[in-house]
Amino acid sequence: MKYRTYTDTERAEALAALDSNNGNVEHTAQQLEMPRKTLEEWAKGRGVTAAVEELRVLKRGELSDKFEALAHTIVDSVTPEDIAKASLRDKTIAVGILTEKVRLLRDQPTVIAGREQAWKLYVKCYFELRYRFDLPPEEVKWIMVETLNMPPAQLAELNE
Repeated sequence: MKYRTYTDTERAEALAALDSNNGNVEHTAQQLEMPRKTLEEWAKGRGVTAAVEELRVLKRGELSDKFEALAHTIVDSVTPEDIAKASLRDKTIAVGILTEKVRLLRDQPTVIAGREQAWKLYVKCYFELRYRFDLPPEEVKWIMVETLNMPPAQLAELNE
């Protein structure tokens, strides 16, 4: 049986992708169409040289920049007309995923630390959706609860 050989760059790119998937070997191997066992070994440090680790850091930065640029493109493409379309949900989900990946690759927390920070984020999102895009309250409520996972009790506070 012939085994595939990988360059240091390919190993670093695969490990950066693994980082962006929060260490999910199965998912990353499927995305990259590579053997799960190979990626699992690299994740454990086997076959990973210091040069690969240095490249990994560079590749994480490059991947993070790409995700961030894509997130900005998606956000910038949203118009008030888009809000009325079903694809808005897909866009907000995509932005959330891309933002999480950027934060993972930059070693930043991916959860909101603390109730006060969460509240500020919810308030900002609510007013953006309600007044910038002129959405009816029912639609804003759906987006806040279903897409942003805002607790309904906090949403009631915003409506008061």
